[in-house]
Amino acid sequence: MNSLADQVRQSLSDWKPASGDAVTFGQAFPDAGWQLSIAFEKSESLGGSVQRLELDRTADAPAGLTLNAWAESVANRVSGLLEKLKVHEIDDLEGVAMLRSEGPQVRGTARNYYEVELTGTEKATVERYRGDTTPGSRRERIPFALTYEGIGQVVEGFGS
Repeated sequence: MNSLADQVRQSLSDWKPASGDAVTFGQAFPDAGWQLSIAFEKSESLGGSVQRLELDRTADAPAGLTLNAWAESVANRVSGLLEKLKVHEIDDLEGVAMLRSEGPQVRGTARNYYEVELTGTEKATVERYRGDTTPGSRRERIPFALTYEGIGQVVEGFGS
């Protein structure tokens, strides 16, 4: 059986979106126990500009897996992003963990960083944000470029 990452890479390589504009890729990978959804701002033959990547577990989580353990595992295993992730906050009461870039990209007063939200041990969402240190500024979601190979690297880190 191929790994989730291999299955995702193959499916994305075979995928032929109708246009280069905003499009969503969605597919279940039952052998691996995951459903993947990727919202592309623009797509190309080898990758695209990603707005959001979501993984939903479709099989039972491994016995004994906790939110804390999964968050630490994801922070240590996810690769393919510009910055390494670190656990930022875990809310056991709500069942949500927040991971962010360990060292955000800094451009002037702007900070670009990844944010990964884990919901229980069943769902993961990856997005990128730009925040500004200027008082009164709000953060905004921004797209991030990933090749299909890079997407495979990212999803591989969520397997537990």
